[in-house]
Amino acid sequence: MHKSGPKIHGVGWKRDPLGPKLQINLVRGQRYQQVTAAWPGPEGRAHMIPVDFTHAPTPPKPPKKSSALQRWQYKEPQKQQRLNAVTQARPERRRQTLPTARRLVVGGDGGYTIANGLKHLPENTVYIGGIRKDAVLHALPGAGHRSGRRPPASSCPRRKPCAPMTPCPDKPSMPSPPANGTI
Repeated sequence: MHKSGPKIHGVGWKRDPLGPKLQINLVRGQRYQQVTAAWPGPEGRAHMIPVDFTHAPTPPKPPKKSSALQRWQYKEPQKQQRLNAVTQARPERRRQTLPTARRLVVGGDGGYTIANGLKHLPENTVYIGGIRKDAVLHALPGAGHRSGRRPPASSCPRRKPCAPMTPCPDKPSMPSPPANGTI
């Protein structure tokens, strides 16, 4: 939101999202995060209704000649007030206001489709978001899969143990050495 007063809480120089693409315009403004709900309308259409409007200010930056302790103390609020962190908390709050049987569908752009946000979704919540074209998607691990480790050789079809003298199908066959030891 555009604000011109320097004494308003959370006001700072921000990039103008409505400015030209190749020339960055800076404007004084506040940073907000809005959550919009889709209300079903006639003929399968939906009306978008704002349900949450959260002020997400950036923490004030310490001066250049500040101590290492002040810079370290600046880093922690900076992590907590990132837009991704603020956005992650919003579905949790919406989920608390809805009945548990009702499904909550959350949509977002590619900047919010990240592992941290997707791993901590509340129960009965679905996220729809954009991803990069070259992203690699994996299936969910099975019930016997141990997180962070390779599956045991018995459960992995590519890692079947081979008999001692039988050529393994995964490896190219090598000529066996002659019986007398000379090549």
